[in-house]
Parts: sequence; C-alpha cells; structure tokens
Amino acid sequence: MTIKEITCSCLNLKYLDLKGCENISKEAIDRLVSLNPNTHVENFVSTITTPDLIGALSDLLSRYSNTSIAINSQFLTQSTLISRAVDRILADQAECWYSTDLTNPEL
Repeated sequence: MTIKEITCSCLNLKYLDLKGCENISKEAIDRLVSLNPNTHVENFVSTITTPDLIGALSDLLSRYSNTSIAINSQFLTQSTLISRAVDRILADQAECWYSTDLTNPEL
C-alpha cells in the first residue's frame, strides 16, 4: 500500500505506526500529514540515500582521522621530550661516574 492510497482511503486516519516499514521518504510522510493533519505518525525511520550515507561516512572518517593524527602527534611529541630527558639524565649519570675518582673519597 502506498502513502497515496492511505491518504485517499483513510480520510479519518488518526494513528499510523510505521514500525518495520522500509523505503518511506520524509517527503511522503510530510505529504500524508499535510493531507491528513490529525494523523499521528510513529516509528518513522528515514531511509538514508547513498549520497547521504557517503557524506555521513566521509564526515565520520574525517573527524576520526583528524583526531587520530592530533593524538599521535601529541604522543610523539611527548615521547620525544621524554626520550630527550632520559638521554640527558643518563648522560649526566655517566659523566658523574666517569669524572668521579673512586679511589679518593675526598673529591
């Protein structure tokens, strides 16, 4: 049954449950309600068209990619800073060990 058939045959329609219905556009529901303003529509799930779906996926992947890049660059920056700090500490310790005369405790 089409929206047009429902509109023509059910002039006093008050409630329409679309649970389980597929391939119904928002425009069709808007038309039904405009022709029968007292009709209450429930469980309408708009069908996502291919361009809409591609756009939504593109936006999602773009946001994920940008977030991932920001997190990775921040991690690499922190990792580099930590690595440099550890290298300095080890170099200072090595210098301390090699410059200390262990045979002369007064130095």
